[in-house]
Amino acid sequence: MNIQHFALHVSEYLVGFKIDPLARNILYRYAEEISGKINNLILIGAARPSSMKFVLEIFRRVDNLSIAGLSYYLDARRFILYLGAQEQNVSRKYLLCGCPSCSKKPPQFILEDLKSRVLHNLNQLNSILNEKQASPFELYDLIVTKNEKTVIVSDIHIWTPESLIEDFIDFLKSSKPNHLILLGDIFDLKWGSPSHNEVKLFFDTLRQLNCSVHVVKGCCDGSQRLMLKAIDYMLFQETSFPLVFKEQIKTGEDLFERYVLDFYRFYRLAKDSLTIKLPDNSILTLLHGHQIILNPKESLHICKKSMSQYKVNCEADWLIIGHIHRAFIDYEREIASPGCWQLPTTPLKRIVTPQDVWNALIIKHDGSIELLR
Repeated sequence: MNIQHFALHVSEYLVGFKIDPLARNILYRYAEEISGKINNLILIGAARPSSMKFVLEIFRRVDNLSIAGLSYYLDARRFILYLGAQEQNVSRKYLLCGCPSCSKKPPQFILEDLKSRVLHNLNQLNSILNEKQASPFELYDLIVTKNEKTVIVSDIHIWTPESLIEDFIDFLKSSKPNHLILLGDIFDLKWGSPSHNEVKLFFDTLRQLNCSVHVVKGCCDGSQRLMLKAIDYMLFQETSFPLVFKEQIKTGEDLFERYVLDFYRFYRLAKDSLTIKLPDNSILTLLHGHQIILNPKESLHICKKSMSQYKVNCEADWLIIGHIHRAFIDYEREIASPGCWQLPTTPLKRIVTPQDVWNALIIKHDGSIELLR
């Protein structure tokens, strides 16, 4: 062929490689024809780990092989980071990474700063290209750093008559946390009656606090069907027909649609559980608790025993749940529950005491955990 320099755009073939045998055959054919005949080859569109390892292998007989493309940048814009050989969406995660571009930066900054994500991806590609060991990394739902305050609460059951939502709002404003963790049953989608005013009060408060909010699904607010039913009720309860789409937001009714969107986002981003790293490097697993204790009326002794058994298999230093509406912290077993912000309903009146209500778990600035009554 007597060609010294050759460029091949491979992105189209790589996109269909797993599902299209024709794309595979064409790419293998190119590799067969080029290998040993061309000294300098540039492969365009293969700048991501899953592509790079493959093309480095099939074009291994080319003397000088270069990789080009903007996949690393486009992926970084979509919060996809290269972690070893993996490509993972980290838009809802906190990252601890030992690569040169990340090692001295706060975890949250890495995810918020596009340039940091781009440099991270480039570093990972460089490691693959030069056959270096991948940098170590850890992913968590939250990484609490020194001098940050975290508040953990559960079971507010907003929309029920027994809910202490206003007391909770006052507590939240006075505590001023950096991170707020809500362990399920925040709104009661099962037994509650949707109210515009309480939705507005709740999300206006979160905006004022400007803290990160981490939500866990509970047994009364974990159903997507019930969540959509509540949204329907709020949107259409007092809506006249036919539906009219207005050019400008002027009325209170129009403005309330923003709070409905807040409510939707709140539950669409809720997780089944959270894994959190504290400043002292201890790991917390947090979930609502109905997965462990089916009946919240079980004695506290049985609840603690069930939690201890579950904790053995969850690879965490601490296990924290809601659901049982009782507040305690057991430093020996490293298990805890923040209690509730709802007056006892009839089934729980003989079980939940005043000491279990109006409580929160606090992760203090040094990483220690306390029960605030």
